[in-house]
Amino acid sequence: MGIIWFTSCYDDKSEYATNPIDEVKIEVSDEKTIYIGYLEELNIVPTITQGGKTDVKGLKYEWELSIIADMNEAEYQSIGTEPELHEIINRPIANVPYSLRLTVTDTTNKEDLQYQYYWNVYVQSSFLDGLLISETNNDQTSDFTLIENKSFTVNYGNKEERIFRNILEKANGAPYTGLMTGLRYEMMGYANVGTHTNQVWAITNNGCVRFDTEAFKENGNLEDGKILTYRPEGLTVYNFFKAQTLFYMNTNKGIYSFNAISSNSFGWIDAAASQYTINNAVVACNTSGDPYCTGMWLDKDKGKFVSYEGTFVSPTYQDSYAANNLFDPCDMKNKSAIAGGMSTDRKTPTFLLKDDTSGEYAIYTFSRYVAAEGYYDDEWNWYETAPEILASAKMKYDIPLSGKALIEKAVSIFFAHKEAIMYIATHDGIYCINFAGSTAIVETSPKYTPTSGEKITVAKLYQQGQYINDESSVISDSHVYPELELNNKAIIIATQKDTYEGKVYVVPMTQIGTGNLDISKALIYDGFGKILDVTTIGY
Repeated sequence: MGIIWFTSCYDDKSEYATNPIDEVKIEVSDEKTIYIGYLEELNIVPTITQGGKTDVKGLKYEWELSIIADMNEAEYQSIGTEPELHEIINRPIANVPYSLRLTVTDTTNKEDLQYQYYWNVYVQSSFLDGLLISETNNDQTSDFTLIENKSFTVNYGNKEERIFRNILEKANGAPYTGLMTGLRYEMMGYANVGTHTNQVWAITNNGCVRFDTEAFKENGNLEDGKILTYRPEGLTVYNFFKAQTLFYMNTNKGIYSFNAISSNSFGWIDAAASQYTINNAVVACNTSGDPYCTGMWLDKDKGKFVSYEGTFVSPTYQDSYAANNLFDPCDMKNKSAIAGGMSTDRKTPTFLLKDDTSGEYAIYTFSRYVAAEGYYDDEWNWYETAPEILASAKMKYDIPLSGKALIEKAVSIFFAHKEAIMYIATHDGIYCINFAGSTAIVETSPKYTPTSGEKITVAKLYQQGQYINDESSVISDSHVYPELELNNKAIIIATQKDTYEGKVYVVPMTQIGTGNLDISKALIYDGFGKILDVTTIGY
């Protein structure tokens, strides 16, 4: 705690005064240098005395914060006129401090003596990795809520949970005009080398928008040229996905991509990828860094499956998957993609397809291409230790009628990442199909049932943001971030009780491989409007 005697700039004639003027003294527990998170509340509660008395009359207070982070050329804006300061700080994040000034004016004398004190205020990011929700309260505008705690945030420790609501409105004075759906977290640059930018992309009514999550400032949209060099007339964005280090935007005008390590915008169309179309925007992908089949989809027009192979240095797309006695990946014209993902071992491409003729459903899995392994001896003779594995069909699991009934009521369908489990979310429950054996087993009893009056609207696998962006940054021998306990071991559920009364649940899996969920350990969050989407972000 420090005691501050304010001195004023005037000629001291009090020695001649009949009634000497008592000095104002202020006691503060704050240091002169303050570090505050962006959009956090700055609280300073000084004890103000004059002549040893705390009940001081005739003092006027003004708190001012510099508009820009420059101590040498400070232009101030008034942020408070009370003895205490309780103010949300929405100044841009900066490496140099802002200047905070408190002016106390003694109005009981004709000189209106002023006493001033200054703080250096560093504004830092408050937003770490966590659970990000897009919501609307009027179907016209939307905003973000970010939840940070030890379950969703790396190295969070035992700090209290923090929930940042209405982030855009608090930062900019208004929410986003339009509805933000299809959220996707992505990082530009390397996590552990040089600088990087954490970003979240969203599909909107008129295209898409992107935010830098350091302060949730918009850093690109389809109108300003920061996301796409040339925008074709009538462009519609279907979805975003990442395969290896390439970040993709799937549209009605073709497929765009850029290398997220060194780029941050789409140039021209990806001519190689755009030889193909992605049926129903369903893609199975991962970001493991493996050069084989990190992205795969069904091209219904060509009637075959396509996969992204190689690296950003030499990207290729191949569509020559070998057939087996169960199915031919190159003869799928009468099939439609319903859901897709990497399942079982994190690397097995898995799809739920519908037969357009019969109306029946089946789960299809694939063997990825794997190069032969071996070594050269001293005389450069090659010795193979493991044979080449060709990209091919693997298994097909026909879905029985009980599963078909659930699928046709589904609001979300997704695969577990490390188990042979497909989750089906309907309005009234979460169900699963186990395909670990030779046949698909439908669990007709729900693994989760919403609270009375609530309906499930969205469900998906919980994966921490860093893992979504780059699996190797979390699970490789040279990982940058620790793996969160819930990563790939929980599901996210959004429900609505009324149009603008939403909840989010994060429910851990139990007895891995069974599809069971531990409702007793669910993390529950309310206070939302209509939930448009939920994702995770990294930091």
